[in-house]
Amino acid sequence: MKQASSLYLSFFVLTLFYSCKKEEFAGIPVISTAAVTEISGVSMTSGGNITSDGGATVTSRGIYWSTDPDQIIEENKTFDGSGTGNYISSMSGLNESTTYFVRA
Repeated sequence: MKQASSLYLSFFVLTLFYSCKKEEFAGIPVISTAAVTEISGVSMTSGGNITSDGGATVTSRGIYWSTDPDQIIEENKTFDGSGTGNYISSMSGLNESTTYFVRA
C-alpha cells in the first residue's frame, strides 16, 4: 500500500510539472519617428517605422502630437494601420506659428 501511494504521488508531481506552461514574454517593439514634412499653416506630415514587433502583434500605429514635449494628449493622435514597417501620418487642425512635438 505504501508503494502504491508513492507511485501515485510521483505520478501527480510529474503530471503537475509537465502540465505547467512557461509564460512567454513579448519584448519591446523597436520604432522610430520620421521627420516632419509638408508643413503648412494648419497641417503637417510625419510617420514612423516599426522595425521589430518585439514578439507581439502590433495592433495600432500612428503619431501623437502636442505643444508640450513631455505630454501625450489622447485626442491628438492618428491611426495608421497595424503591423510592422513604414507608415505616414497626416496631422491637421493645428494652430499657425505654434511649435508641435511628435512621437511615433
